[in-house]
Amino acid sequence: MLPGRCCMYDTVHCRPRVRRLNAMGLAELSLAEDTNSMAASDLQSDVAGGVVALGKFEGLHLGHRALVERASEIGKPIMLSLSGMAEVLGWEPKLPVVAADDRARVLESWGKHCHDMVPQEHVLEFAKIRKLSPEQFVEKLAKELKVKGAVAGADYRFGFRAAGKASDLVELCEKYGLQSAIVEPIMDSKDTPLDGTAKDKGQVSTTRIRNALAEGNMKRVTELLGRQHRLYLDLKDCVPSGKTITLPIGNVLNQPPATGSYECSVQFPDLSDDISVLQVIIRDTEISLESQDSTLLDRISKQDRIALDFLA
Repeated sequence: MLPGRCCMYDTVHCRPRVRRLNAMGLAELSLAEDTNSMAASDLQSDVAGGVVALGKFEGLHLGHRALVERASEIGKPIMLSLSGMAEVLGWEPKLPVVAADDRARVLESWGKHCHDMVPQEHVLEFAKIRKLSPEQFVEKLAKELKVKGAVAGADYRFGFRAAGKASDLVELCEKYGLQSAIVEPIMDSKDTPLDGTAKDKGQVSTTRIRNALAEGNMKRVTELLGRQHRLYLDLKDCVPSGKTITLPIGNVLNQPPATGSYECSVQFPDLSDDISVLQVIIRDTEISLESQDSTLLDRISKQDRIALDFLA
């Protein structure tokens, strides 16, 4: 969701170093493999001199894009987020809104909004920095990560027990010689608060996207994301039969919409220039891909995974 009540933590190391994207937007080198192959000093040098946009960045929605756009006006945009919050805070595990393999594609598409700079990602381990005070956190940005500046949303909170506000970030950045900017939230056109709390003021958020997916409202999902929702499917244990391919619901790699029937375009490496449309039926326990094009279904059945773009 738009940078809300986030704290921040000690150095880690995640940034999708993509040498080349295939037709689905899949990185040839996975994030995990890349992370394990790089020294911490290399990772810090990737952040040094950049401008960090601060937030959770799960849904990669329009509010997040606004942050990196603003960061790109100051310097090299880097999304600085936290890992392991759910485990430390005991949150219920959830499928991501954006599949891990799809993040590089989305960020690459944002480059045209960021002065032709593709935003990078850098992740800090929540467990290691959760007890830093707001000042200790900004000091870490300046002295350890050596960033040039920081950008956050107006409702951003940081430091131990979310003690720091956006205004504190500006003051502390000035103290440590960093540039800073605060970005007003991007509002949802359907701006009624979800729960009537002060935290939700009608801004675009990952929570709103999840709710729209749960309702099967793909038009709203597209509006909130600023793009079509892309669902990744592992084709292990798929069962081709006539004009249908069926696979277990557990084969989804990110959050699917509600049960129902949807028109989707299929994306996979050997059809990079084609737009092939099929019907996707989502049930409680399985997903069916239906098409009168037997050649298309045969191609799909030979893949390890595919991506589906939901046509709103």
